[in-house]
Amino acid sequence: MIKSILKSTQSVFVLVSFAFVTVTTVAVYLNDTTDIKWLRMIWNYFLAAIPVYMALFSRYYSELEKRVPTVAFSLLWLLFFPNAFYMLTDFKYLSKISFYLWDVYEKVGGNLTPWILLLNLVVSITAGVIAGIISLEIIHKILKENFGNKISWVIVVFLMILTSFGVYIGRFARLNSWDIINLEKLFDDIMWVMTPFAPIFILIFTLMTMILYCGYYFFVSSKLDK
Repeated sequence: MIKSILKSTQSVFVLVSFAFVTVTTVAVYLNDTTDIKWLRMIWNYFLAAIPVYMALFSRYYSELEKRVPTVAFSLLWLLFFPNAFYMLTDFKYLSKISFYLWDVYEKVGGNLTPWILLLNLVVSITAGVIAGIISLEIIHKILKENFGNKISWVIVVFLMILTSFGVYIGRFARLNSWDIINLEKLFDDIMWVMTPFAPIFILIFTLMTMILYCGYYFFVSSKLDK
């Protein structure tokens, strides 16, 4: 079971991407920056990759028609799934990067570090989002097999709304997937960040992630299946 999951296309993508994220992060430190926040890109991608394996386990048990482990791994997938699209919010670190040595003009070839930082951000975030999309596709197929096409899409939209909510409380309340073990603190922290901005963020983020997923589903995945 483990070997078949590790050899899957999705797992290979995750492992190769993790190598690229690690290499670009190391490159950042080799170019004279000591800002520890860049180490978060490795950690963030690690969290973004977890849903892929949860989805793969769920698919494995679904094919064996074992409902309990299928549901269990699907719930674990849902718990960690927001971490994948959460990485989109890491683009905020672009504001910390200065691409110019002077206020007026850039010296050609004189400031390599910010471009390495940009590469690290783009590689990490892109890999994280793709990991989220392919994990959602696996869960979507399981839903379609059990509930049909129309209902599966309704559930996907609902999952994206939940995910956007998860991203919101993750970014602004600084909550993690494992904070669910402390429900009282979780509830207090959520209420603290529930401002009029919350539904706007959730709506926009849901639309954005649905566009990304639908783009992959209809223009990439459908062609690969043929």
